[in-house]
Amino acid sequence: MRAFTLFLLAGLCLSGCNYSRMKDASRPNLGPAGARSLGSLDFQTVQANVLGPRCYGCHIPETGNKGNSNLATYDNVRAQLSRVAFRSLESRDMPPGNPLSADEMALLTAWMDAGAPEIAIGAPDAGDRALDEGPTDFRKISRGVFAGKCLSCHQPKFNDAGAVAVRPAADLDLGDYVQVKAAATRIFDRAIVKQDMPVQPLPGLSPKERRVLLKWFELGMPQ
Repeated sequence: MRAFTLFLLAGLCLSGCNYSRMKDASRPNLGPAGARSLGSLDFQTVQANVLGPRCYGCHIPETGNKGNSNLATYDNVRAQLSRVAFRSLESRDMPPGNPLSADEMALLTAWMDAGAPEIAIGAPDAGDRALDEGPTDFRKISRGVFAGKCLSCHQPKFNDAGAVAVRPAADLDLGDYVQVKAAATRIFDRAIVKQDMPVQPLPGLSPKERRVLLKWFELGMPQ
């Protein structure tokens, strides 16, 4: 099973290369100003402190949407998140000739790591705290990660007669261990590498949820 996990990680390396490079030590640590700016990790904070002063001179309709990139709304930014991350945090050629400061990069990085939420993230709930307890098995993943973030879409819904009324999205029932294990590569790619699942308006996985899910994969996905 360990060999399977290593194969899974290696096989997804290329598809997630941009994300992986952005997660390395070259990304900034939070300085004092950066730490103060992270009190509210939401789109409005990122818009006020990064996008507005540094990007809207070019990337809103009023300034021409240069490069066919409109960053005026949350949905627009979310749709271009990988591009924004690559140009501003990795290649650092945006804004042109005047890259983001360490504090601006720290805020943008922390927001993306938190799942790029539209609204502020509150205090950890009971499900998040439960991730610290007990073995890292499917029961923990199902209750602590999937239940709050995934099962509203990825679980069948039944009618009063007990028949399936609504099939799960992508025909993937994340409440079924056998299906989850069979779809391991796809789940890893979307939740860990690309981080584009869960989709809006559901909140993205928290850093702790993502770490526990990754640990579960590394352990061989124990039931």
